[in-house]
Amino acid sequence: MRLAFRGKDEGYPPSRNITVAQNHFVGLSVALLLVMLSCLVAFRHGGFALLAMLPVLTGVLFVYALMGIADIDLAPATSMTSAIATGLGADFG
Repeated sequence: MRLAFRGKDEGYPPSRNITVAQNHFVGLSVALLLVMLSCLVAFRHGGFALLAMLPVLTGVLFVYALMGIADIDLAPATSMTSAIATGLGADFG
């Protein structure tokens, strides 16, 4: 996966791209884990919790697939939307 910011460099070190990517995947993992735990508590059955996570995971994977096809780079704004989409997918999925 190619990680880059759009626009001017503004003096940030090159390692910032790696930091954004690492924090992005950590944040997304924590969000998915918390949603899974809340579904597990609400439904009290692992199978039902996994079934409730199916729309969330499908939506997140679909967004990443479209970003890859459209050659959209991972930026702070796109990084934040995945965690928000995870929470919204659990509520409305």
